[in-house]
Amino acid sequence: MPRLAHLLTLLTLLLAPRALQAQTETTHVRREVVETAVHDPRYQALAAAQAKHKAGDLPGAIAATQAVVADHPDFALAHRLLGHLLLAAGQDTAARQAYATALGLGMATPDLLRALITIDQSHGRHHSAQTAIRLALLQQPDDPSLLAADASASADAGDLSAAIHTMQRTVDLHPDSSTWRFNLGVYQKTAGQTAEAIVTFETVWLLGHRDPRLPLQIAQLHLQQRQYRRALAWLQHSTHSHHAATTNLLRAQAHLALGDTTAASHHATAALTPPTATPATAAGTPPAVATDSASPPTATAATPSAATTTPAADSATTTTPAADSAANTIPTAATDTAPAGTPPAIATAAISILIHCGQDYPAIARLCADHYIDLTHDQRLALANRAYRAHDYAGTVASLSPIVADPSLPPSALHMLADAALHSQQPAIATQAVTQLIARHGLTPATQALLHRLSSTADG
Repeated sequence: MPRLAHLLTLLTLLLAPRALQAQTETTHVRREVVETAVHDPRYQALAAAQAKHKAGDLPGAIAATQAVVADHPDFALAHRLLGHLLLAAGQDTAARQAYATALGLGMATPDLLRALITIDQSHGRHHSAQTAIRLALLQQPDDPSLLAADASASADAGDLSAAIHTMQRTVDLHPDSSTWRFNLGVYQKTAGQTAEAIVTFETVWLLGHRDPRLPLQIAQLHLQQRQYRRALAWLQHSTHSHHAATTNLLRAQAHLALGDTTAASHHATAALTPPTATPATAAGTPPAVATDSASPPTATAATPSAATTTPAADSATTTTPAADSAANTIPTAATDTAPAGTPPAIATAAISILIHCGQDYPAIARLCADHYIDLTHDQRLALANRAYRAHDYAGTVASLSPIVADPSLPPSALHMLADAALHSQQPAIATQAVTQLIARHGLTPATQALLHRLSSTADG
């Protein structure tokens, strides 16, 4: 009896597995060992191996279990325990082989399958992981974590339709779970099902899920649907200082699309300003704008048709191409994580809005310097075109001269630069622009005219 008591004590001590799956696996192995250890020397050998592990001798435990496997290659439980020990030692490949052998010997238990799933997913073997998931689902068809894992594997394999279908089934089985519903929204958004994703995310909010990034996700989707007032209403929920820059940028894009350049300029400037006591309006109190006072939706998530219908105010608004472009190139909220400064992607987008709102080159150049970013190709073209139309030739030259050698600069921009440089008496830059024109497009009549003007300037 003392020997049996000692043996049972050893077998009921918990190991220290590397992961939760390995811990659960060992618990089941231990229970089976306890039940038959007295009558089967194979189990006694496994008990001795576990005793080595308990004493801190993991290599010895692995070697002892490998000896059992060598002597009894058809002993599924030994392969299963070996898989656990190898997993605890960080030997994923060998652990997977041991688990797969146990599976081949008929030990298709849920815990073993979960261990296989974990290893395969961590190593990017999505097809193998999904095979194990499907086997596990045969035993536990309504298990939400297995269904979610199946959806994830489908998404990783590029089958978003299957991922959405599986995740929808999970939501149907667990309608009160915001976690599974949120995952469904992510797959819908990734698949371009914007209207459906709006319904899903708004329902998540109604279920009480208060992740501060959720209003930003919903607002972005409403912007893509050109539902600008709904986007503004949802942004009222975004008050976390870490998201102030993104919140103000989205507000600026919505106001620009609605034609309110004053509000758009205000919020774009706020997006470039570190947050203060009122994080979502760092630049001060915004101008009084009726659209900002709208109440957030409270029932659209429960009625899909309501969420997919554009409000009359939105549908009546004519948006400019610039506004549409801004709304479709929103930096993700995940990039806006540090309240100390504005992330470069958000700063660049905010500066684009300020250019559309009429900010001149000197002001824009100062903002770029303050945020350690350079103007993009398109931003320089936009600034140059506006300056040139206003006969601001110095501004035109300042905007385009840094990219005069850019092979993607269109000939019309080079002609504009050369003409502006001649008007502002900067012949060296005019010469560079004309040289680029000749090198790329030959000596056209328009370029010959510029050369004549250059000669006249030199003669003068």
